[in-house]
Amino acid sequence: MKTKYRLFFLVLIVISLFISCKVQPISGNGIALGTSCSITVYRGDKDIDEYFNEINREERLFSRNIDTSDISRVNKNAGIKKTEVSEETYKLVEYGLSLSRITDGAFNVAIGSLVDIWDDEKVPSDAEIQKALGLIDYNKVILTLEDMKYYIYLEDKGMQLDLGGIAKGYIAQKLGERIEEGIINLGGNIYVKGRDDDNPWKIGLQDPEKDRGDYFSIERICEGNVVTSGSYERYFIQDGIVYHHILDGSTGWPARGNVLSVSVIGPDGTTCDGLSTAFFVMGVEKTSEVLKRFSGYKCVFVLENHETVTLQ
Repeated sequence: MKTKYRLFFLVLIVISLFISCKVQPISGNGIALGTSCSITVYRGDKDIDEYFNEINREERLFSRNIDTSDISRVNKNAGIKKTEVSEETYKLVEYGLSLSRITDGAFNVAIGSLVDIWDDEKVPSDAEIQKALGLIDYNKVILTLEDMKYYIYLEDKGMQLDLGGIAKGYIAQKLGERIEEGIINLGGNIYVKGRDDDNPWKIGLQDPEKDRGDYFSIERICEGNVVTSGSYERYFIQDGIVYHHILDGSTGWPARGNVLSVSVIGPDGTTCDGLSTAFFVMGVEKTSEVLKRFSGYKCVFVLENHETVTLQ
């Protein structure tokens, strides 16, 4: 078996970071959320460490890889008992459930059990896939509020919440509230703020079939988010077949449409993050219907036949 792994943490490359020389930015880089993160602030909170402290705090709530996180504790208690969580975790899971329903599971906040069997970078057996498919029903995620305390319960043992499809977008959006002008890049989830129509941010959309830094389109944005999901980001090869990391919860396999990448541009990072995954799975036709429910958003597809399709 031949396995190859690639992670382009900059799905989107910001190619314009110029501003008046009278304003000196502060910037910082670090590893968090399982990826490389960078923050550049022109106007706003000048303590760059505080941004990374906030990222780390959020990660300690949402990560499945931290045993003491809210999500890990909920997963450990699946099929056993409800788990008290923070209000922040509760509301993010609640929104994730909303996106799961709107996209008919193309984005699935309860997909963790399926993700687990593909994480070893080898093709799981049909039996493993069928077992995992029986554990990703997001309708079995039960949220309750009792005496001003927040609880989450997973009805079946083995169920696993996974916020990986929305957490980075959520955190980028939240950090953006602390700046007047700047850019936040959490592993390719990009949030920008503080420009006007005469001097917008210019963000390049990566061509999925070319080297990093080759762009097929430039987005001009004053404030908002750009998030891309693509089959070229993470994958492995087994028996000559490429298996990427974006899973279709209806089949248990990597999504098998004709999409190479899809970028979602819009005002809310959580929404852009979740929809980029969902739209990759759904394809152009289904996306065109769902996107009507999200005013102010657009998406850009790159298809296997090299065609680009923009919907808004």
